[in-house]
Amino acid sequence: MIREPVVSGKFYPDDPEILKQTIKQKVVEVKNKYKAKGVVSPHAGYFYSGKVAVEVFSSIEIPKNIIIIGPNHQGIGNFYSLSGADHWATPLGIVKVNKKLIDTIIKYTPYVYVDETAHMYEHSIEVQLPIIQYFREDISIVPFSIMGYDLNELLLIGKGFKKSLENYDEEVLIVASTDFSHYVPQREAEEKDHLAIEKILKLDPEGLWRIVKEKRISMCGVAPVTIMLESLKEEGLSAKLIKYTTSAEASGDATNVVGYAGIVLY
Repeated sequence: MIREPVVSGKFYPDDPEILKQTIKQKVVEVKNKYKAKGVVSPHAGYFYSGKVAVEVFSSIEIPKNIIIIGPNHQGIGNFYSLSGADHWATPLGIVKVNKKLIDTIIKYTPYVYVDETAHMYEHSIEVQLPIIQYFREDISIVPFSIMGYDLNELLLIGKGFKKSLENYDEEVLIVASTDFSHYVPQREAEEKDHLAIEKILKLDPEGLWRIVKEKRISMCGVAPVTIMLESLKEEGLSAKLIKYTTSAEASGDATNVVGYAGIVLY
């Protein structure tokens, strides 16, 4: 079964050559790329957040195996849903779903299910793929959609992912797909988003979850980022903010913005 794109032509161009040019225009040349274990990347339309996402992936060495964790905006399917498709399609080609890694995750991780319905109409994972494909074509992915918000569940899933990676014999990158503040004035977005970013840079999954809740930060992907942080926690891990901006940079409207951050864990 192939999961066909649902926001092609909306969030990003559906013509392969135009799509490549759109991404190419945003590429940043980086001599010494990070050997990343995880990244935070936004998932809005490329007109708004593409510059941040492309800059993040420009800055890292992309391994073949990638787990992409995205929030479920549609409200359908299980709370914690691995893709049941065999492949995902984008205008840049077909991407294989890594069934071996999915089986490993199911073995060690509570709460997760294989449920393709959660992925049918969701954009948060799909929009990452063309950008990743631009830099590396032979990727193998695990799409994981999140609708749950319970901290204890998220931490247990993170621990399960950590054990899964320890028992998988190849290098894996985790991509946490999220936008930050939604539809607030520019100054409020910047202030609140940097509170969340600070927790991510400190590699503090519980701190991130709590500050988002306490300050009412409308960060749609706090759950994916919390899971990623918990799954990658280890001595010597570092994090760097690559770029932060808001939709005002593209739209010119600072009264009602969405925040975007690109972060690398290495």
